[in-house]
Parts: sequence; C-alpha cells; structure tokens
Amino acid sequence: MSSFLRELRDADAEAVAALFVEAFGDARRLDAEEIRSWINQPQRAKKLRREVGRWNQLCSCLDTLQQTELAMQAYASSPSKVGSGEHYLALYGLLQAMVLQQDAVCHLDEALGGAGTAVGSDRHLQDIRKIRNVSVGHPTKVDRRDVMSHHYISRPKIGKGFELVSAFDDGRRQFTFVSLAQLLRKQKLSVARMLRGIVKNLDHDATMKTV
Repeated sequence: MSSFLRELRDADAEAVAALFVEAFGDARRLDAEEIRSWINQPQRAKKLRREVGRWNQLCSCLDTLQQTELAMQAYASSPSKVGSGEHYLALYGLLQAMVLQQDAVCHLDEALGGAGTAVGSDRHLQDIRKIRNVSVGHPTKVDRRDVMSHHYISRPKIGKGFELVSAFDDGRRQFTFVSLAQLLRKQKLSVARMLRGIVKNLDHDATMKTV
C-alpha cells in the first residue's frame, strides 16, 4: 500500500529544529541531526514505513510544523495596512496557524510513540486555543457555557494586538485586549518545550535499546 504523502526530507528535520532553537536560543541547542538520525535509523525507518498510518501522520506533522512556522513569521513581517482586508486575512490565518501547530506537535509525539496529549496540560496553549475559538473560530455564537455569548474583533484596535468584544446574553459585556506578540512568544516557548520532551524520549528509547 503506497502513501500519497511525500517522503521525509532533510529540510523537515531542519524546520522542526529551527522552532526549538528560535525559542530557546543556545541554552540547549537542538541539532537537526538528532531528529534526522533517529528517523533514518534503518530498522526504525523500515518499521515506520510498514505502519502506513503512522508514517503518513509523521510526514503530515513535519510539513505542518514547517508551514505554520513560516505563516507565523510572515505575519510578524507583514506590511498590511492596519484594518485592511489583507490585515484581517493575516490575523485570521495567524490564529488558525497557531492551533494547527499545536495539533501537529501533539500528533508528532503520538506518531513517535508518545501520548500526544501535551496541549491539554499546557495553560498557555489552552488560552491560545480559547482566544482563537471565540475570535476567529466560532465567534458568533458560543453556547458551551452556562450563558450564551457572542464575540467580535474591535476594528480600531487591530495592530500589534486587538480588542476582543464579548457580549453575554445575561447583559454583560467584556472587553479583552489580546497581545499577538505575547501569544506568539508563549506559543514558541510551549511548542519548544514539547519538542524537547519528544527528543528526550527518543534519546531515552535509544539508550535503553543499547543497554
């Protein structure tokens, strides 16, 4: 049975490593060779390729990690005029890319034998998901809580961040400023921490098999 996804490339490992290095600097540098050599170990690669679903998931996760990081970098350097259609498109895309990146690193962990549940235990990542859901995911009607609510982005505040306006059916109104720079920083640190955990587990597995 063949996979419609392409095979892994050296650049995939470089992309995942770049996420880690950007967030942590040289404090504990992640060499791309750590990921590449682990995947390319002959017996392990042969086993992964036999498990088509797992191999496809691994390829998909690495591609998504690379592409979402590029999207986040593009937003930071976007020249779009504040409040323009292009700016809204970039804002919607940024928040969606952040959630996709979280999913990708969890599913990468799962594909490599981990639990794949780290996002659920990270408060910062959960906050980002909640902001995405009520601002650009499903803002018009949130009915999963005791009181139904409706949300929108306040146009005048868009720039480095935005004001999220929330109206509740019990008459309350809430105004929350969302700093995009802060969200990006928290995302990078949390994702890097998750990647560090994945590599630590890979190192541990490799050590146990040599004992």
